[in-house]
Amino acid sequence: GIVAVALAWQFGPRPQTRPGDDPAAAEIARLRADAEEAKKRVAAAEAKAAAESKARAATEAKAGAEAKAAAEAKRAQDEQRAAEARARRAAEAEQRKAAAAAARPAERTSRTDSAPRTVPLASGLAAAPEASSSLVAATAPAAAAAPRSFEGNWQAQLSCRPFAKRPGFTATLPTSVAGRTFTLQRGEPGGPESLQLTGTAGPDGRLRLAGSGFTGEPTRRQKSGQPFSAEFDGRFEGPRYESKGQLGAQDCTLVMTRAP
Repeated sequence: GIVAVALAWQFGPRPQTRPGDDPAAAEIARLRADAEEAKKRVAAAEAKAAAESKARAATEAKAGAEAKAAAEAKRAQDEQRAAEARARRAAEAEQRKAAAAAARPAERTSRTDSAPRTVPLASGLAAAPEASSSLVAATAPAAAAAPRSFEGNWQAQLSCRPFAKRPGFTATLPTSVAGRTFTLQRGEPGGPESLQLTGTAGPDGRLRLAGSGFTGEPTRRQKSGQPFSAEFDGRFEGPRYESKGQLGAQDCTLVMTRAP
């Protein structure tokens, strides 16, 4: 009994412990809670990083699409300008060709000799009156000769047949004349449904018109329509000119008469 009392006095009474008051268990519970909190923070950080990455990808995709659209627009504009430049060069070349042809001396047309002809007769007498009258008829000018002067107002009517997806149509073309050079124009040069023709009438009344234009059907790359070449080759019969020709591959008829 004495020993027990001495031990109790030295070490004191032993505390009563409960399972919930175990310090090791409490520490383990705290560590687990900290681990769960850290796991949640990691998950939130990963979700935020994924959202930011997705947003960056969307921004980059949008920027790429805008850059591609801008490049397409620039390429279409460059192609349109190149087509307009080709059309202008073709028209200028035709004008220079027509001016050069007008500057050259006109070729002399063959004429029937107007000197009196004699019919060899046994008696050596002059030709009979019938021969003289036939000679006069042969040298008389044609009734439908080309006009000597083209000055004044003219009007041109263009009629085209349907071709592929292009419908047939009839249009009146404004016409201007300078000397013997004709210029026909429809619409604004280089614009949709435009056409420009030019040519110089020869001494025999022949007139070849050439030029170019654009259709009225714009495409993704060609906002003013498809370019085409045009050509008509005809002759004046009196005050009227008529010619078959083409706008690209579309068959057309062009008629010009003096304006009333």
